[in-house]
Amino acid sequence: MTRHSPRMNVKVLMAVLLAGLGVTSAAAQTATPLPEIRVAISTSDQGTALLYADSAGLFRKAGLNVTITKMRSGAEIVAGVVGGSLDIGNASVVTVIEGHARGVPFQMIAPTTYYSADKRDSGLIVPVGSAIKAPRDLIGKNVGVVSLQDIFTLSLLVWLAQHGIDPQGVRFVEMPPPAAAAAMEQGRLDAALVFQPVMSQDVDSQKFRILGYPLDAMGKVSEVSAYVAMPDWVAAHRDIVDRFNRVLYDASVYVGKHERETGPLLAAWAGVAMGGNGNRFETPYYIVQTDLSLSESREAAVRMTSMFEEYNRIAKPFIREVKKKQVCRIFSNEQDFIAAGGDKKDARDNGDKDK
Repeated sequence: MTRHSPRMNVKVLMAVLLAGLGVTSAAAQTATPLPEIRVAISTSDQGTALLYADSAGLFRKAGLNVTITKMRSGAEIVAGVVGGSLDIGNASVVTVIEGHARGVPFQMIAPTTYYSADKRDSGLIVPVGSAIKAPRDLIGKNVGVVSLQDIFTLSLLVWLAQHGIDPQGVRFVEMPPPAAAAAMEQGRLDAALVFQPVMSQDVDSQKFRILGYPLDAMGKVSEVSAYVAMPDWVAAHRDIVDRFNRVLYDASVYVGKHERETGPLLAAWAGVAMGGNGNRFETPYYIVQTDLSLSESREAAVRMTSMFEEYNRIAKPFIREVKKKQVCRIFSNEQDFIAAGGDKKDARDNGDKDK
């Protein structure tokens, strides 16, 4: 037998009476729209915390309506911030510095990535048999860099200066890290600044060695990128910025402890289809077979996508469009590599790893 609470009936009656008088409760009122924040990131691993916070509803719990837009480059992102189509964007610290030098006062509101000398993930490599033994030997040489205007190249300039080398005496060539090894083997480059996972793969091939770690020149710990906004917008939305930062901090802590669970968020954002065990996945440009862990596979997939797009941007005028996905095998064990369809000669030539 169902019983009705007299207290509940009184509440219902009061609500009806109040409605008849034109009075409504707060719950019945039209909800006030949450303040919107328009944010843009690229497909790099710098946006995982933002994506997690959005998917977990953390922004809405903080009273924010965050709209996230995917953009191909940092230049496109900062243009949106300056033009007003975006409120916040992820940008390199070099972009922030250049902006201030040109009278564009970007304001950094939250960090996204940093470099630590205790866990180096980038380095300057040269062929094993190269005559380049010290920074001074780079004078007159061709050095590959991802971009002529990023934190990696800036660190290289500082590193050279610290060793008494005038950077003007070194020729810098834009070259995506995956293409740097072949360029050095062909004699088009003498050295290259690369980062993980390319750095480990090149060194493990026993064809290249590390000459130095230029990012160390920026300090033991240095900021690489950050979320930026225009100061006028920040000043007018101080409370919103504070809430945004608190959510990002909590999300970053969670992502740091749950990389395996949150990794697929970034993979999906980058357009990478990954299997649950990480043994096979597809990026927009590759079909990858690997024995890496899920988190390592996710990182490799995101970086491969970013590198291919950067290489395509640079080389587009000189190459035909790639329409078919290429098979890429990345294994730590030669037998597994061969079992996956890899050529035994390739396994031997690459130090038991296929790149």
